[in-house]
Amino acid sequence: MRGRHWLEIVRDYPDGTSVGCVDVQAPALDWVKSRFPNLTDVCYDDLKKALKNITADAAIISSQPAFHATHAIMALEAGLAVMIEKPFATSVTDGVRIVEASRRTRSPVMVGQNNRYRRCEQTLRKLLREEKVGTVTHVSYVDRRARPAQGNFLSQVEYAQLLDVGTDHFDSLRSMLGVNPVRVIARCGKAPWSGYLHGSTTEGIVEMENNIHVQYYGSLTSNRDESSLWIEGDKGVLRADQTHVWWRKRGWKFFLPLRTVKIPPGDALKYPREGTATLLDQLSAAVRLKRLPETNGEDNLWTLSMVEAAMLSDKTGKVVAIADIFKSVSVIQESSPHFDRAMTA
Repeated sequence: MRGRHWLEIVRDYPDGTSVGCVDVQAPALDWVKSRFPNLTDVCYDDLKKALKNITADAAIISSQPAFHATHAIMALEAGLAVMIEKPFATSVTDGVRIVEASRRTRSPVMVGQNNRYRRCEQTLRKLLREEKVGTVTHVSYVDRRARPAQGNFLSQVEYAQLLDVGTDHFDSLRSMLGVNPVRVIARCGKAPWSGYLHGSTTEGIVEMENNIHVQYYGSLTSNRDESSLWIEGDKGVLRADQTHVWWRKRGWKFFLPLRTVKIPPGDALKYPREGTATLLDQLSAAVRLKRLPETNGEDNLWTLSMVEAAMLSDKTGKVVAIADIFKSVSVIQESSPHFDRAMTA
């Protein structure tokens, strides 16, 4: 489904166009041919054939997560820039393989973490950089989704919540707070009425750098969609849902609504387009200017490490240190000399 979304999003993007499509399922390719006549002769059921026959600057990888590493490395070795739908990969080890391929081929790789560029996330990021609540100490993030299992890959894998929206939430926390994770303890479950396998719910505590503690709960099997984010510091509290942001100064009784920041019109569109304009702008800049995307692969290894640590904690019942996830992995400490470290957003 996300592949269909990207075809529609790229179609309306002024600085790019789709020149081919790959899917192993014939019905999916039939859908593309019926709606994108210009792609009728460039639809393939094999990525290797497509890379051999299509001339392109970049590839958007929206296959199932288990295939992200294989498909991304193939595209990178063909000389294409790559944007991968989240999650970056199914393990940090595979994520590192992708980053190493990017360095070897000198082709950029980024992750489609579009939630970073939604209005609330950008507003909170700005307010926290301005120290609106002072030194942040605690965060509470609750996200409930009414998303019944629909027979797609998410209903066929364990830890669906983490692999889907949980990845977005962890990445948004890193972006807004400006810190990386240190330790994670998590417990994942399955509601009795759920059609998912184990892991349609996630609850945990994440210790971030600067001694920031995050309480997190996410579910795909709630009665309705609702979200609540509280960020507390020594000078006050910020509160947000998916649309609005409020602030309460320490000692005050009530919250005051705050005006959200302006974002590019394309980022302000509703799902599935929210935040995608900036992603495509960054992908374009990576291709044309060799500029390092904000959501580059190296950066996203930190988000991926949170997901992997939560899964491991659930399996072992223990606190998992991010340093242990990165044990023997030095790639995140190295520079990327062939990219401009400046960011496009």
